[in-house]
Amino acid sequence: MKIQPAQQDDWSAIRAMLAAATLPVADLGPDKLQEFLVARDDVTGRDVVGLIGLERYGEMALLRSLVVAPGERRSGLGASLVGALEARAAQSEIRDLYLITIDADSFFSRLGFAPVGRDRVPQAIRDTSEFSELCPIDAIVMRKVLRDT
Repeated sequence: MKIQPAQQDDWSAIRAMLAAATLPVADLGPDKLQEFLVARDDVTGRDVVGLIGLERYGEMALLRSLVVAPGERRSGLGASLVGALEARAAQSEIRDLYLITIDADSFFSRLGFAPVGRDRVPQAIRDTSEFSELCPIDAIVMRKVLRDT
């Protein structure tokens, strides 16, 4: 798989994959594509088979919307997408990476994320629509330190 920044013409595939996975899309649009990475099918080189997003807030960021196509699950693609996003985030001086999940906490724990109490989440992350509106209050918030201060 080739992982690369999303392009403008990837937006319909991104939206379709997010909707199929019942992940929040109400606050996303083509103007945020620079914050998505996509994995393309090895055969066609065009079809998006995985994606991951990032919202930046100074030295912290919110991981958004990891999705892998059903035929590619359990292939390691999800972990590869997270790794690519972490590398990109670290290069742009992001220190802490947060995420909100309903059912993928064990997957993210294996990748070094740890649960964090909602009351310990920085205000910039709390102010996101994903944290404050789109995800249920009982969703698990997790954090990974990408670099120490």
